Amino acid sequence: MVFQEFALYPTKTVYGNIDFPLRMKGLPRSERRHRVVKLAEQLNLQTLLERRVHRLSGGERQRVALGRALIKDPRLFLLDEPMSNVDAGMQDDLRSLILEAQRELNIPAVYVTHDQVEAWRIADKIGVLKGGELLQFGTPSDLYTLPANRFVAEFISDVPMSFVSVEFLSVPSKQFILENWPKARTVGLRQDDAGVADSKDGLIDIDADSVAIPSRYSHSERFAETVVYVLSVGDGRFRAHAEARLDGANTGDSMTIRARAAHVYLFDSSGSLVKARQR
Repeated sequence: MVFQEFALYPTKTVYGNIDFPLRMKGLPRSERRHRVVKLAEQLNLQTLLERRVHRLSGGERQRVALGRALIKDPRLFLLDEPMSNVDAGMQDDLRSLILEAQRELNIPAVYVTHDQVEAWRIADKIGVLKGGELLQFGTPSDLYTLPANRFVAEFISDVPMSFVSVEFLSVPSKQFILENWPKARTVGLRQDDAGVADSKDGLIDIDADSVAIPSRYSHSERFAETVVYVLSVGDGRFRAHAEARLDGANTGDSMTIRARAAHVYLFDSSGSLVKARQR
């Protein structure tokens, strides 16, 4: 197990911490030293073996904790938020190190994190827990494209899904949704599937296969070359891409968010999925 708080032996050196599990097994000194030195080289700790752990940085301490776990040749890896006390610049290197070690040794690993993007990047499968209840278990792609409920839909994404009550849809859109999915109470959209245009362009319910949401412009956010527009719908916020640049938009201007009906997610009053986005 690799703990969030490192849990190293403060009176021992780096060598002593990594060597300790082997000593407890009663292995010969020469074999222990060979294994510790070899693993230290893999963890880039070879120059720190004689240093006391209180003189190490957070990233170095976490590598020592990882080494102490790996030296045991475990059958299962348990990692409790191992990046929470590590500098951001070191996190990617340590994450790669953990993945490489886990896959090279073919050891199953249970990795606890509150960072959904981290889970998305490294997991073969993800279990989403809330209040001690397992809401969904599956591949990252499964959870993203077919979330079991609204919480999972919002949580498993680098940009949260936007939600709006069916009540705030345009009248034709509301009728279309409720006729086809009568249990639907909330519409969810990924920002890549939502477009926004000035209402004067008349882009409202062009056909029965589109959904329109009247809204008001709030502000824009830039992500590299992408501009995302933040709209007010009821008392909530909605993010969407512009179908044309809205450089002249002012706060409070009327806008229309629209999307293909095939691209919306629908949830019932309890938050359970009623309809997923069609691929």
